[in-house]
Amino acid sequence: MTTCPNCGAQNESAAGFCDQCGTSLAGAGMAMPAPAVPVSSAPAIGGNTCPSCGAVVIPGEAFCEGCGAQLSTAGPVPISMPPSPPSVVQPQTFYPQPQQSGGSYSPPLVSSTPAQIVAKNGQIFTLAGKPKYTVGREDAVSGIFPDIDTTSSGGEEGGVSREHAEVVYQGGQWLICALRTTNLTYVNNQEVLPSSVRPLNPGDQIRLGKWIATFQM
Repeated sequence: MTTCPNCGAQNESAAGFCDQCGTSLAGAGMAMPAPAVPVSSAPAIGGNTCPSCGAVVIPGEAFCEGCGAQLSTAGPVPISMPPSPPSVVQPQTFYPQPQQSGGSYSPPLVSSTPAQIVAKNGQIFTLAGKPKYTVGREDAVSGIFPDIDTTSSGGEEGGVSREHAEVVYQGGQWLICALRTTNLTYVNNQEVLPSSVRPLNPGDQIRLGKWIATFQM
């Protein structure tokens, strides 16, 4: 290494001029000035060339080591970084949940197997194509028309309310939901509390007040 007599910077032994201040290093050590590199010489990968003599210089040096020319325009080669990929937000999947309001359920599925409610007098009410059926008796004055009208099968005499119960299909199972009525709802002689549900299985007896029917599939 050769020490610059002007600024004290350390330079390569073959350098003819200080790469920090451009001072001649001819008498600063045993090394002789390095011959100038022809302009036609190919620069090293990642380096620059001196605009005066064409010598390869290190990016960032202030002066050429070959001829001492100022390299004010020389600088490090900028490195382009690839843009960061955008963050990916995974979509969330939401599933509908049964809604409950005053004991009334709205299940999202419809049974593919029809079911039946068979009244004691033999009248058959088929459950197919809908997820919910209101059970009661018709009252045209009040504008109440239940899906399963028990009027013609003794519902009025048996004490069935206009909107007594609901039969719903949920999660692959038929259920009966008891509404708030004067007379009670029973399955196999067990009371179904208001605004609660009970599963229905083939052969179960349904009783609304004194009106009796059987659930079949």
